[in-house]
Amino acid sequence: MPNPIFDLFVKFSILEAALKQSNYCKSSYDHAAPDWTKFIKENHKGYKINPKEYIFTNPPNTQNCVDGKIIWEETLRGNKSNLDWTVKLIKTVRNNLFHGGKYPIDPERDIPLIMSALNILQFIVSLDERVEEKFHEICEASRDVLDM
Repeated sequence: MPNPIFDLFVKFSILEAALKQSNYCKSSYDHAAPDWTKFIKENHKGYKINPKEYIFTNPPNTQNCVDGKIIWEETLRGNKSNLDWTVKLIKTVRNNLFHGGKYPIDPERDIPLIMSALNILQFIVSLDERVEEKFHEICEASRDVLDM
């Protein structure tokens, strides 16, 4: 049975590997990191959001810690471009899961957010030919290990 949480972790990490291998790489502290800022800057023109997509109608909240207490805050768009906002929302979904903010899972809200993030992630991959090619190469090379 497909597991959307696993799929999001795997596909998001493969996308970040593809970004780094496609010249969207920067040094962050003491390691290589995907350069999302460069990717967004080079690929944002003409990117349009689907306002009916679940992640835009029900954006994920951001977990924060204030005075030692965990709180949830609205994820603010600010003046971000459509692509920058989209990436921010997908990263928020991923971070909430990966860093332990979404347990227990609320299947009525969290699974649609994860599925929406997966749908959009596939589209983001297609914005840059180099990234798309690397993404598919890595998926293919990892297929047996990751049971994809």
